[in-house]
Amino acid sequence: MPNTTVIPHDDASKLLLLQQLNAQLPNYAVALELSADDLAQLKVGLDWFEYSLKAQDATQNYSHALVALKQILRDGPKNTAINLPSAPVFPPLPTSEPYADIFGFLGALISRIKKHKNYTDAIGKALKIIATQSQGIDSTTLQPVLTVDFQGGHPVLHWKNNSMDALELEADHGTGAFACSPSS
Repeated sequence: MPNTTVIPHDDASKLLLLQQLNAQLPNYAVALELSADDLAQLKVGLDWFEYSLKAQDATQNYSHALVALKQILRDGPKNTAINLPSAPVFPPLPTSEPYADIFGFLGALISRIKKHKNYTDAIGKALKIIATQSQGIDSTTLQPVLTVDFQGGHPVLHWKNNSMDALELEADHGTGAFACSPSS
């Protein structure tokens, strides 16, 4: 079974990982020979990533309110009470200097931690840096979800690749049996 990555793909889970490491890593810093600079850089990354997510959320909420206002102004109904949206309220800026590639730093830090002679599975579990085992994809039962639209009178198929490199299309041309579609 292949391992999945320790660093999650979605922002909310990335924030949780940063918070977990910021809270727990100081307990293991001496054993894992992590410097105060490592811990400080982790904290700066957490502060700025959390700020950016909160600011993004405030901006999106304001944007949605502006769209709703525009739709009421444009389309009515006529006697609708109009509530002007409040300007977004942003969280306070962190006082530290931001840096780019927070998760590049984090990936390298986690790799260094896991290679350290004092690293144990118990430490990995406490830090939540042990990747879960993935069952992988059973390609024999994998079915794409197809959508179709028409461009210039011709159908165009769309699908998500589900980590696959190709798609094999089979069709029933009135024979009652599915066969691979011939390529042209």
